[in-house]
Amino acid sequence: MSELFEDNIIPIKTLRDFFQITGDTLGLDTQIGKTIQGVAYKSGDIGARVEIRPEWDPTIGQVVYNATGTQVFKILIDGTNTGDIIMGDYAGGAGTLWDNSDSSFNVRGILTATSIYYTSQYVYTGFESLDGWSTGTTGGSQTPLLGGANLQTGATINNYSFIDDEITGSVNEIDFGNKNSYFQTAIAVSSITNQTIYFGSGPLHAGDGTEQGYGFKIVNGTLYAINTETDGGSAIENTTEITGITLTNHNVYRAVFTTGTNVKFYVNDVLKATHTGNLPYFTDPILMSFYIKTAENANKILYMRYALISQDI
Repeated sequence: MSELFEDNIIPIKTLRDFFQITGDTLGLDTQIGKTIQGVAYKSGDIGARVEIRPEWDPTIGQVVYNATGTQVFKILIDGTNTGDIIMGDYAGGAGTLWDNSDSSFNVRGILTATSIYYTSQYVYTGFESLDGWSTGTTGGSQTPLLGGANLQTGATINNYSFIDDEITGSVNEIDFGNKNSYFQTAIAVSSITNQTIYFGSGPLHAGDGTEQGYGFKIVNGTLYAINTETDGGSAIENTTEITGITLTNHNVYRAVFTTGTNVKFYVNDVLKATHTGNLPYFTDPILMSFYIKTAENANKILYMRYALISQDI
């Protein structure tokens, strides 16, 4: 039997060798070159403070509060929004959001910049005029207004009305195959029955097999995210139904297209659908289009406040 000598004894370190415990307070000695994992930390309970991996929300990596206890900085490290960084009161309309999944930087409030370097071209209209738009109707009308426009079908079944922002032969045509782009508008409708509506980028409503692009579609009172690919003279349409939107109210619709990858669809700044299949890939002169058709002997109206298209230079 071996003998146990004092030299062979290895002292066991307890928590008290690393921490100072005073009542409910746990302190830590200086430790150099050490790693502590899975630990939640906060510098205080009220006022200005910082929390790391707070126990009340494991999706947060770090959150910082100002003197009044309001969150002013937050990094998300888990969940569906992993990688997002929020500064200020973004939800309340005065802050910024780095959206990691979109690779986009969003600002709400006032943005002051000393210089801006543009990598995209923009076309924006408030529809004060329809100059530069191609128009068509069967008994309806297109009426430009200050800060908006209306499309009306007239009160005869199968009547339609449309406007297309068409730039034939221009270097500014929409290039689905090589350039990223996004479309945004604010619209409302007069009815939620017996109608078909398209709005977005590209000739979504062509009806002759040459449809391509992305945007939104309304059939009766059902809203869809839509993208269309033209392949060999036939159009392949990809749709996702979007629910919970009051279509007779003005809502903001946005679609973000990453060429060859996906198109993401937002309503009122909330992601509603992501499509990866049947993406358009040809060049097209129609930057934006709006179309409405009635399926009964009643006038249908599409109210548009503005339209915006952006594309990589």
